[in-house]
Amino acid sequence: MGASAAFEAVPNRDKNYPNDQYLWEKILNDFKDAESRLPAAQQDKGRVDKNAATAMVARTLMFMAYEQDDMHKVVNINKDRLAEALTYINKITGQEGGKVALQADFSDNFEVEFDNKTKESIWEIQYSINDGSSTGGKINRGEGLNHPFNWGGFTCCGFHHISYAMGNAFKTGADGLPLFDTYNNGSYADNPGTYFTNNTFDPRFSHTIAAPGLPWKYDPNLIFENKGIRNAAEYGYFKSIKELPRPNCGCLLYDGWQFNSMNKRMIRYDEVLLWKAEILIQLDRHQEALEPINKIRQRAANSTGRLVKSNGQPVLNYRIETYKPGVNCSWTKDFAWKAMQWENRLKWQEKDAASLTYNAGVF
Repeated sequence: MGASAAFEAVPNRDKNYPNDQYLWEKILNDFKDAESRLPAAQQDKGRVDKNAATAMVARTLMFMAYEQDDMHKVVNINKDRLAEALTYINKITGQEGGKVALQADFSDNFEVEFDNKTKESIWEIQYSINDGSSTGGKINRGEGLNHPFNWGGFTCCGFHHISYAMGNAFKTGADGLPLFDTYNNGSYADNPGTYFTNNTFDPRFSHTIAAPGLPWKYDPNLIFENKGIRNAAEYGYFKSIKELPRPNCGCLLYDGWQFNSMNKRMIRYDEVLLWKAEILIQLDRHQEALEPINKIRQRAANSTGRLVKSNGQPVLNYRIETYKPGVNCSWTKDFAWKAMQWENRLKWQEKDAASLTYNAGVF
């Protein structure tokens, strides 16, 4: 215990500096330099452009704003940093309707045919298959264990499941809003037979999760089965699907492990909108945060076209509304903060890395 405590007391920084801000400054300056040099558009696929660097400047400033002590406890929120981050975010949001925009359907962000073809993608990692390379392609090997376990044409390996608590977060109330305080009352584990019939859901549930008996990734004729789950008794029956394709995509490669070549969207415009909402709330401008949050919720409400069974009926009972102050909510600063955190929670799942904003990690 003594050795462990002593180790934890050693700061991960130069002892001549009071905190880690000097390290962040180096990172920030690199991104600012990149932003000043990169072109607004690139001809070659997969190359970052100015907007990607602008987003990374804003992201870095947001991390810097939540100043921490040596035990990683936030001890101060630097509003000057947040205000500076907002100026960079506004460079991107000012292009809305032009170079950047939310896709009309949320599903476009998770389909291989939309690689390099969306205005929502600020930065995506470029992958390829059958490109003449000795390995069969510059494939996404970081998520090779995530495909279903010997089901539907997939071969390996059934990792990266979604917890029942995460699935519950997509449940909505009669008003179409999240069940902030009661969402975990009852889960799939309690009664799989009635879970889907007794609840209403944000459509993003079906863009995020495959469960036995429901279509796999917008294919009403491909119904996910229990056998696609590896060790369901321990890991549960909710399978993450955003990072996965359909088995007939032509983008799959198996060489002892299962891989696919779908690009990975690392920063999307909907995420930038949530960064903006977070900053506005912290700067006591929470009324302005309503618009970007509602844009994301309205797009989710409009994204049910691919969520249908083979008979044309909706996969689930979807119910989602925007926030309407004085009608279905009271848009105080505290409520706005909770709403922003919830939107971050619903999108955080799609990345196996940490959240891009400090606050999304509170769940």
